[in-house]
Amino acid sequence: MRRTTCALLTAALAAVLLLVAPLGPATAARPRLSARLAAGTVYLGKPITVSGVAPGRIARPARLELRTSTGTWRVLKRVRTARTGRFQISATASRLGTDRLRILAPAVRRHRSAVSPTLTLTVRAVPVRTLAPPTPPVDGCTPGTSATDPAADASAADLMTTLAEWRTDKLMAVGQQVNISDDGQWQDVLAGLAPQHVAVIGFDLAELAQAEARGVDPLPDLIDDAKQDGAVLVATWHATNPWDGTGDAYDRTDASHLSDLLSTTTTAGAAFWQMWDDQVAGPLARIRDAGLPVIFRPFHEANGNWFWWSNPNPTVYKALWAMAQQRAAAEDLQNVVWSYTAALRNSSAVTDPVALLPACVELGGLDSYEPAGQKGSSVSLTDYARLEAKVPFMTLSEVGAKGSDGSWDPNAITSTLKAQKQYASYALLWFDDSDGKKQIASLDDGEDWLAGCSATSGTDGFCRLS
Repeated sequence: MRRTTCALLTAALAAVLLLVAPLGPATAARPRLSARLAAGTVYLGKPITVSGVAPGRIARPARLELRTSTGTWRVLKRVRTARTGRFQISATASRLGTDRLRILAPAVRRHRSAVSPTLTLTVRAVPVRTLAPPTPPVDGCTPGTSATDPAADASAADLMTTLAEWRTDKLMAVGQQVNISDDGQWQDVLAGLAPQHVAVIGFDLAELAQAEARGVDPLPDLIDDAKQDGAVLVATWHATNPWDGTGDAYDRTDASHLSDLLSTTTTAGAAFWQMWDDQVAGPLARIRDAGLPVIFRPFHEANGNWFWWSNPNPTVYKALWAMAQQRAAAEDLQNVVWSYTAALRNSSAVTDPVALLPACVELGGLDSYEPAGQKGSSVSLTDYARLEAKVPFMTLSEVGAKGSDGSWDPNAITSTLKAQKQYASYALLWFDDSDGKKQIASLDDGEDWLAGCSATSGTDGFCRLS
């Protein structure tokens, strides 16, 4: 009996010692917190939302982190948990593909840092939607697409106000196009003007896609450059031929079938609107999420005969514009200010630009290039006044010389506008290409012209037209 009692007491004492013994090495690992994604797949530009509970029953900081290609973790967003440890944190999906995320709660007081299991997120391009046929214009505009419409976001409305202020003050912004597909070197076009800068930066959405296909994403740098100088962004789109899928913007194969694009069920229509989602909707949404407006000039120079969308049936062309604007509205791209820009009518191959003017645009523009060899004493403005009479604001959407050796004088831009008593919200010069020196810094008188304009106007990147 005594032996049995002793054995029972020994077992009980061992159990007590086990309960009060300090935790061993197995429990010393950093505690995990619970976390879950609201959706494992989201569309580009849409919110990523993670919720969960951090251990410790105490309010503490937490952060959402993204695993980079180098294996490090980059902070996307920070939040403070509730006293119960619960949290919800959101960030914007800004790049396509599959990523790894986690929540990390740093140590606070007696509580060790905590980390969640890795979460897998897939970001996809905005899907092709089947849209209804374009609705009839109301007061000249398709509802929900005009920056003067209540549906426009604050950045687009502010830009329209800014354009009106420029016009009141007779200030013309100077713009420079950059080749954003040229990895990193595209910024040299702007840096070559330092310490001066331009007030408008142009880029091409197809060139952006070419850079991204090589694993390079120049859009954040472009956005930063625009913010740093307070510049307005202007997007062009040299879309590839949607019928053969391989030809560039100058491939006119099946161009006479432009009406195919008014449906998302035709082969060409499905290809085109998928290209729209990939090359247009995604980047413009990223610009929107950065808080910036963007002037968008799709299907430019359609009154010429060199692009696959050129020389169209006016009714079909205007319907395509309306469908693009409807799609942009459906994708919440209300930061877009729409610009119709036409080629200079300098030959029989170029038709009347007014005949193609869409129902709803905020800006019109003329692409005017002087012939090769001309030093530049004036700029051709054929049809400029006719377009200006039909749009809220008018621009020299592209201007310069073809085949120039650098001797073309950009003073021709301001002197012509003043002589003809015309106003342009901005004048944008292209970058150097196989067709000659075109960018401001490559022209013999380019930097002096920009400096003189800035001195006269009292504002860097602007010319006074009075």
